[in-house]
Amino acid sequence: MRKIGVYIAVAAGVFGIADISVKIAESLKKKWYLHGFEVGKCIGSLTAEEDFEREKDAIQQEIDQLCEEYDELEKSYNELLDYYEGEL
Repeated sequence: MRKIGVYIAVAAGVFGIADISVKIAESLKKKWYLHGFEVGKCIGSLTAEEDFEREKDAIQQEIDQLCEEYDELEKSYNELLDYYEGEL
């Protein structure tokens, strides 16, 4: 009878250790999942920042081109204005 009690105690200890191991494994999985989620958010932020920079550069190029065209038109307007003022 005593051997059965010892075996039951050993079995209970093994099941207790297995339960603790499962809880530790779940805790680590959750920790690494959340860590991966944070890394994913960080990478997403960097990607979004790069996209924003590209869009900003494209818009700035368009603005520069429009400013150049405006300067050319203003120059042509002033030349025409000088021409017609000279005739009067």
